[in-house]
Amino acid sequence: MIQIINEKNSNVRRISYSAEGQDYEAYLLFELKAEEKQAYVMKTFVDENFRGQGIARVLVEALVDYCREHQLEVLSVCSYVTTLMRRKDEWKDLLLEGSTDNSCSI
Repeated sequence: MIQIINEKNSNVRRISYSAEGQDYEAYLLFELKAEEKQAYVMKTFVDENFRGQGIARVLVEALVDYCREHQLEVLSVCSYVTTLMRRKDEWKDLLLEGSTDNSCSI
C-alpha cells in the first residue's frame, strides 16, 4: 500500500510503501515548494528485503501522479528518481533542468 504522509510542521512529504505482514521500510522524501510549484526530491530508500521487486519505481510513479494532480514540476537530487524520469518519455516534462544524479539510498 502507498501512502503520502505530511511530516509534522514542515513541507516535507513522505511517500511510503508497506506490504501486509511485512515490517520493512520503503519511502521517497520530497519537499513541497508551493510558491515555485515544485516537488524537491531528496531521497529514495528501499530496505534490502524489498529490493529487486520494483518498489522504488512504484514510489516514483506515486510521485509523478501526485505532481500531475497538484500541477508540480520535479527538481531531484536523487540519482534514481532523476535517471528514471529522464528515461521515461511520459515523465520528462515534469523533470526540471538542474536535477542531478547525486547519490541516493535505494
